[in-house]
Amino acid sequence: MKMINALISTARGWVGISFSEKGVRRLNLPVPNKKEALSQLGAGHIADLDKSDSMDGLRRQVVEYFNGDKVGFHCRLDLSWS
Repeated sequence: MKMINALISTARGWVGISFSEKGVRRLNLPVPNKKEALSQLGAGHIADLDKSDSMDGLRRQVVEYFNGDKVGFHCRLDLSWS
């Protein structure tokens, strides 16, 4: 199963996210820099989340959430690893 890893810049720091074609597998809390966010994902490669059709809108929702806005997340979850 192909995993996509991405970093999102928010008002609180960098959020790392991993997802597959089934949905989100992991989303880390914000950290001060990209290197730490990538390390927490255990990933060596990141993608531009804005270019991913499979997670359209997630970047915006994460940014709004960490800006302190009330957000209803609308995304699929990949729980196949659990």
